[in-house]
Amino acid sequence: MRSALGWISGTLLIVVFGIASLGGGDSGALAARGLNTPSPTAGTRGGDADPVATTAPQDAPVFSKNPNYKHAWIDVDGVKTHYIEAGSGPPFVLIHGALSWESGEVNYSDVMGPLSKNFRVIAPDIIGSGYTKPRGPQDFTGQAQGEFLVHFLEAMHLGPMFIGGGSHGGFLTQFVVFERPALIKKLVISNSLNGTSTNRPPMTDRDREPLPPQTPQQIRQMLENYYKHKDLVTEERVRLVHDVYQRNYEYSNAKSKAVAFSVDRYNQNLSYKGKHISAWGGELKIPLLLMWSEPGSRIDWGLEHMKRVPGSEMHILPWSGHHLPTDQSARWVHIVTDWLLSDPPRPPN
Repeated sequence: MRSALGWISGTLLIVVFGIASLGGGDSGALAARGLNTPSPTAGTRGGDADPVATTAPQDAPVFSKNPNYKHAWIDVDGVKTHYIEAGSGPPFVLIHGALSWESGEVNYSDVMGPLSKNFRVIAPDIIGSGYTKPRGPQDFTGQAQGEFLVHFLEAMHLGPMFIGGGSHGGFLTQFVVFERPALIKKLVISNSLNGTSTNRPPMTDRDREPLPPQTPQQIRQMLENYYKHKDLVTEERVRLVHDVYQRNYEYSNAKSKAVAFSVDRYNQNLSYKGKHISAWGGELKIPLLLMWSEPGSRIDWGLEHMKRVPGSEMHILPWSGHHLPTDQSARWVHIVTDWLLSDPPRPPN
């Protein structure tokens, strides 16, 4: 499932080597999430028993052993909110997407250490994701998640900051920019349909299928299909993703049933003051960098938004799935760091 380069708005940097077909995106579909439907043989491989899928996660979080960042918690509106943090310097906050297995650590563990050389980098688990438990249906909508993110940033007492979001995080970060413009200096959006386009394919019955529980082996198979670099699928990553998924998939099902049962409802969930968040692109008054990849997203989604936002820049990387900061972490860090610490393009006079 979920162009012609006939015009340029801002600066377009295209780096393309052997690009694959278009695909991926901020999908609500079971198939697009790469998860396995239950089967009589699920949980076995080569005759070896695999732990059965269960809805009961461990009580203690299954953090990775990555030494490049620390885990911390803060109270936000009465919610114990988890985040990871590293480094010192200008604050750079990274926001993950809305898939049931995403979190600050899952999405950004590979870039925290390198970014910490220049920034105080923070990656929270948004409400209802990772290890930040939801309060209930009041947290289903994108707008509610955006408000919670604003309150997190205020609770952290972060001054003017850089902010970046991938996938659904592209919606959430723009929500923050419009609600608290004085808080944000520059914005980075990576592979985001939710934040850049209303061009979502019609919902199918398969899109509406509830997510089932998964075994660790099923999570491994999903990740091996999701990432373009198989060496990323380590035992530690599998354990972390499995734990996060098992904690959140039932809530994700309830949320999807409420806000993702049709294209119109999905886009309404991504609206700001009556219009899809992308329609406000012309009102963005800060520098914007769009980081895109093939086949992890569709280039035309990013180009559409680049055309809306005056002075925006776009960089396209090859050989990456939807999680660009994971599949191409070193290149993503290099480009983003250079852009954040450099002056923006000189406007015409």
